[in-house]
Amino acid sequence: MQPLKNVRVIDLSHVIAGPTASHYLASQGAEVIKIEHPKAGDSLRYSGKIKLDAGISPSFAAINGGKKSLAIDLKNAAMLDSVYRLVETADVFIENFKPGVVRKLGLDFDKLTAINPDLIYVSISGYGQKGDLSQYGAYDHVVQALTGMMMLGGEGNQPLKVGFPVIDSATGMVAAQGVLAALFQRERSRGAIYLDISMAQAAVQLMLPQVCRVLAQAEDMPRVGNRGFSESPGASTFQCSDGWISIAANTSKQFHALCRVLNISQLASDPQLIDQKTMTGEHGFVKAVDGQKVQKILSEACLKAENRKLESDLNREGVPAARVRTVFDFMDEALQGDLLSLSYQQVQYQNGMAANFRNGYISNLDDETPPLYAPALGEHTEQILSQLGFGSEELEALRKEGTVFF
Repeated sequence: MQPLKNVRVIDLSHVIAGPTASHYLASQGAEVIKIEHPKAGDSLRYSGKIKLDAGISPSFAAINGGKKSLAIDLKNAAMLDSVYRLVETADVFIENFKPGVVRKLGLDFDKLTAINPDLIYVSISGYGQKGDLSQYGAYDHVVQALTGMMMLGGEGNQPLKVGFPVIDSATGMVAAQGVLAALFQRERSRGAIYLDISMAQAAVQLMLPQVCRVLAQAEDMPRVGNRGFSESPGASTFQCSDGWISIAANTSKQFHALCRVLNISQLASDPQLIDQKTMTGEHGFVKAVDGQKVQKILSEACLKAENRKLESDLNREGVPAARVRTVFDFMDEALQGDLLSLSYQQVQYQNGMAANFRNGYISNLDDETPPLYAPALGEHTEQILSQLGFGSEELEALRKEGTVFF
């Protein structure tokens, strides 16, 4: 689907959160003009060990495919004026500076909506535009600490960070959702719309059931480590003879099947180990009477099994289970075989192949769209500024003085 064709987005964001938001918009057909500093550009361009092309890392390519790069110095009056002229024809403006910085640049909500009264203006920050924390810098792991996310994972008293910048990505998704809602709203009634998107808000959205449970109970969630949140003894991660497996035998039916596959059927009916009241229903979660002993029995049984066979046997019996894989293992299986369906496209760059997962969903309206290449720094600077009336000699002079890059 390309529902955002003819929607113009001016993206003044960098790294992950903001570019993730515009990634989803670009994947759905929007024209995204990514404004970067002419000296270096988005720092994500240089992350990781390999480069697909000059200034294009796999991480950068992942969330910047299909965008245009306009590399200009916003401190130059002519370049700032060029942004104003782009805003006149834009639908969306995205920025992720610390609150107050865009006003100093002359790119704040009041200024830009005076130019374009129907503009959707998106501000992405760590903690929102107001409040005591609004002027604090924010990185993903810092927000994980602040919001309690680090104390949901793991066990004991030691905090545990989620292994990737989950809040950055979620913030971009929340922002993209907000933009889509704002575009729909603007079809009903004209006028500027302001979206205050913060990493802290995105973290709360990710943890919504847990946050609301904590508020209702007035106490923190228990830390369950690699166990399932159902607290069923059969919902956990177990070591096998050749690796690990995560199992979700939550219900009575699933727990009976687990015990049957592991050749310990007697466990399910032992009243000294399993609360038999929880074994009578189809949908209730199983509870242990002696959790430590049950865990020991299940762990010893799993140690005798191979995780690949156990994964297959359990799923065949209706028990959700998966071998613990690395990201590399999972992607290798998913892209080489029929493990599952992914919205996936290969993009060939000069020095290697990049993966493009587009919107993350599959539609019956999907067609064979051309690959979405991430732009080189300043790749579209000359084209965009020429369309705004800059002559070739003027552009060359600006390039030599470092005001623009192309």
